[in-house]
Amino acid sequence: MLEEQIQKKQPKQQKQQQQSAAVIMDNEPYQNFINTLKSEYTKKTYRKVLRNFLSFLNIKDYDSSKLLDYDIKTVEKHIRDYILDMRSTTGRNLSPATIDCHCAALKHFFDINDVDLR
Repeated sequence: MLEEQIQKKQPKQQKQQQQSAAVIMDNEPYQNFINTLKSEYTKKTYRKVLRNFLSFLNIKDYDSSKLLDYDIKTVEKHIRDYILDMRSTTGRNLSPATIDCHCAALKHFFDINDVDLR
């Protein structure tokens, strides 16, 4: 019975992930971001980072264009909070290299969309 429940949840989760990926890809800021990357591996990694950041900010529909609605100080604060969460032992406790990768992806998103962060 438990196996049946797990099997029923998996297609639902996959469908939700596909829908969120479709929404995140369906706007100009995202297209600016992803189309300037050459490597498919980098695209996959950066896409995941952007989804994680949007989720961290509770942007449920994964609309990356909403990131550009914030003023620069707010964006910088959100990024600092995100970094602290990634470093936190109660958070995800990620390695410095992984955190650097996340920062590079976010910097690329904002740079390519003409947002100058410090």
